[in-house]
Amino acid sequence: MESEYLDIDQFKAMTVSENVTAHDLSFLHANVRSLRKNFDAFELTLGSLDFPFPIIGMSETWHTDATVGAYELHGYASVHRMRKERRGGGVSLFISQRLCFKERTDLTLATDNVDSLFVEINHAKKPVVVGLIYRPPDGDRQQFIHDLSIALHSMRAEKKSCILMGDFNTDMMANDDQGASNALLDTMYSHAFFPLITKLTRVDDNRGSATLLDNIFSNE
Repeated sequence: MESEYLDIDQFKAMTVSENVTAHDLSFLHANVRSLRKNFDAFELTLGSLDFPFPIIGMSETWHTDATVGAYELHGYASVHRMRKERRGGGVSLFISQRLCFKERTDLTLATDNVDSLFVEINHAKKPVVVGLIYRPPDGDRQQFIHDLSIALHSMRAEKKSCILMGDFNTDMMANDDQGASNALLDTMYSHAFFPLITKLTRVDDNRGSATLLDNIFSNE
């Protein structure tokens, strides 16, 4: 299934035509590059969409102990993972207060330079595991794929539905990225996870480049 590009009006029309409601599990991910700097802009964008996504993931929040409780979304519970020994990175999940969930720390990726969060949500009496992952550009690719494979194996053994989203900093459209995209896709496919985003997600007009870096994978 091909993903689509939608502007705000097209998105609103789609939710109406396909009868998508807040009771359906839907996901939004954004690389915010400092929640402190971009929180107001993100809230405005979220308000313009006029759709209460049940689950919102943010990567590169750049949270510290001083800021982690200062930027919350009304109507959502939140879970955060911050870096302790260096700046940047960080991931946050915002989960609708209508949903019951628990954090799955046992699935956290072990690599020091990968930020990740996993939660298990009870939805319509069916547990769904949601993972949020950010791998910085200088992160060890092989170690990342190795640790991710261990987590995927654990999730597959539980036979639960799972959604993974985030910024893996691997261009999924590239065939010459030192084999990184192929290795990551092979790992995902081997555990029955398939990409839901199939179009380029970042366009840099100054560099004349376009890449698919933001990812959502599902095993459904």
